[in-house]
Parts: sequence; structure tokens; C-alpha cells
Amino acid sequence: MCGKFFTPIGELNIIDVLFYYDGPRIFIGQNEASKFLGFLVDEIDEWDQWLFAPVSKERVSQIKKGIISIREALLNVEDGWVFEIKLPVIEKASATVELLRPQDIPLQYLPQEESYIKVGEENDTVQTANELPNKRASTLEEAVESSRDVLDISISGFEDEHELSCERAGNTLRSYQMLAYSLDSRWKQNQKRPPHDVIHDNAANLTALFAASFGIRIKSRQHSGLFKDTDATAAIRRLSKLVSSSQDKDNLRAHLKTLTPRAAAWYQRFLENFREDTAQLKLEWASPNRDHDSTILTRTQLLTAYDILKETTETTVKLELEGTLIAINLKRNTFYIVCDDDNYYSGALSHEIVNQVSKGYTFEVPMPVCAIVESREVLNLSTEMINTSYKLLAIRPIS
Repeated sequence: MCGKFFTPIGELNIIDVLFYYDGPRIFIGQNEASKFLGFLVDEIDEWDQWLFAPVSKERVSQIKKGIISIREALLNVEDGWVFEIKLPVIEKASATVELLRPQDIPLQYLPQEESYIKVGEENDTVQTANELPNKRASTLEEAVESSRDVLDISISGFEDEHELSCERAGNTLRSYQMLAYSLDSRWKQNQKRPPHDVIHDNAANLTALFAASFGIRIKSRQHSGLFKDTDATAAIRRLSKLVSSSQDKDNLRAHLKTLTPRAAAWYQRFLENFREDTAQLKLEWASPNRDHDSTILTRTQLLTAYDILKETTETTVKLELEGTLIAINLKRNTFYIVCDDDNYYSGALSHEIVNQVSKGYTFEVPMPVCAIVESREVLNLSTEMINTSYKLLAIRPIS
């Protein structure tokens, strides 16, 4: 078994041995059509039990650079299936093969979570001009050490994997930041801008770039408190769960029902940055309290999630506002109100207000008022922006 494996999925030529002990235990093999990651699960009396996962060139590179673990490669297999193969070690036994979905792989078959393999580690200090540096520390280690939330975004598959355009990098960072704000429940639907405390608690900094193929490390500005959470932890945890739900279209559709249209729109904009040419997107998050999560989205999952997010999302709610009626235009049936929190609202007059005026009621402006306003938010499919419209339903002066 030095150079070839004869299996039910074809003759595999071993092109890289990643772990060797009395024979290859973890290796990259290739048949006439595909490359496979081979992982030896167990040695039984009559068989050697293996898992074989199809892998792309990019996935092989990630495994060999220690960017993803063997366990992650098996659980996030790129085409959705893993082969469980038993190869006979005695003449009377026959080879068997079974197709498994990643979620159906028994946990006892899998290696440990920290099953990272780094090939050529002795040459790590040699770095060519077009390569990014390796991570200084793992996501979890960095979060615990710095007492800040850490989010690593790893992008692979585009043409020049060691460079990212300024426009694309800026759009990625901005859409992430606005998504984090949107996932904070304190940013209410009736507020056009995120409140100052939402910005203060969830603001993040770009702190490092790393090989991933192209990796971005983001850290919360805020440090952890007594219970080892930062003020940003809750929103980033929601983001992590949102990305994880995107691995399955039914789970994503269910998850989107819990989001505001604003959050759905910013998540769509976030995924837009990777839609054109990204083969794989990985998000890995860790908190100072050692809570952590890691999700890999394949290109198919990315495109499916993006298409689902393009489905129209609309919500309508009634808002009770106190502020100052600045203007009202009876010819155009429009109004303008500035509230005490400096948010402003303008839009159409309801039929009830128009009828009230036709019966002789007059408005004096500016005038302190209590108003009932209908807010309607629609995720626009063509502009990928949220269109918000307001309608004045009722109004009364405040003395």
C-alpha cells in the first residue's frame, strides 16, 4: 500500500501522505477523475475501514496549510457525500462501499476537532513575496488572550488568492459591520440609523490579514467584562448561527423569519462580495468565554443562500411617535415629523387624515404631536436595498 490503493471507487494513486504510521493513515489520492482525502478510521480483523472525501485543489491546499482540519474537511465535504469503504486484509473478505452524508457520519469515525496537519512546517519561515503570513494564533487563542471577540473570514477560489481588491475588501468590511449592527435587537425598525450604544458596543476593527487563501481577522473594539462576554458577543453569535443555517436552504428560510428585513438585506450584501468567484467561504468566531463556532460554505451553498435572500421580504408595523410636526402638504398629501430622538419621518397621509382635512380641520406648524405612523419595509430585489415608506394614520396635538 505504498503508492496505490485499489478501491471500489477506482485505483487511487497516492500523491501526498499527510500522516504515516506503519503505512499511510491520512493521504491525498487521485483516480482518473477526482482527488480524495483518505482517512483511516479503524483496523478490524478482516478489513481496514476508511473514509474517502472528494477534494478540490483549493481544499487540498487548505488542509496542507493547516487552515482547516481533517475533521472539518470530512464534515464539510465539497460535493455533499463521503465514501465509507472497507478494504479487505484477508483473502476471504470482500470490499464494501457506502455513501454517507456528512451529518450521518458516526462521531466515533471522526478525528479530534484539532486534527490539523501542516505540511512542510520546517519551511514556514521562508515566505515568497506574494504570500500572506500564517495566523499568529488560532481564533480561540486570540480571543482568550486579547479578551475580545475574534472573527476570521477566509476566502478561497478567486483568481489571485493572495490579493483582494480595495473595493471588495471595503465592501466586505462595511457589510459585515452593518450586519452586526442590524443583528443587535436594540436597533429598532423605526430608527433609520443605528443608535449610538449599538455602534459603541458592536464596532469592530480589522487587525490582521493571513493565509487562508485570503484571510481577514476582525476583532471587537470592546473587551470582555466580568462574565467573559464582550458587548459585541451576542450579535456576533447571531451572525455565526445565521451563516451556519445557510448550509441548508430550509434552515436558512426558517432562520430568515426571525430577522428584520434590514438584517436580511445586509446579509445579502455580505454574501454578494463572494458570489462571483469564491469557491469557499469560512467563518470562524471565538469569544473570550471560550465559546466558538466554525462554518464553511461551499460555492453551491453560497449561491443558494444568495438566491434565497433575493426573495422579497416585507414587514409592516405601527409606530407611536412623539415629536414635532414640521410640515404638512395637503396638495401632495405628505407630512414631515421630527421626533425627540432626532429621527425624522416623512411620507403619505392616510385617507382618514385627508377626510379629516376635507371636513375643515387645520394644522398649525410647527406643532408638538403624538402620531400613529405605519412603517412598511420592503427588501427591494433590483437595488438590494431596503425601501422604507411611512404613512400617517392618526395625529393629535400635545399641549
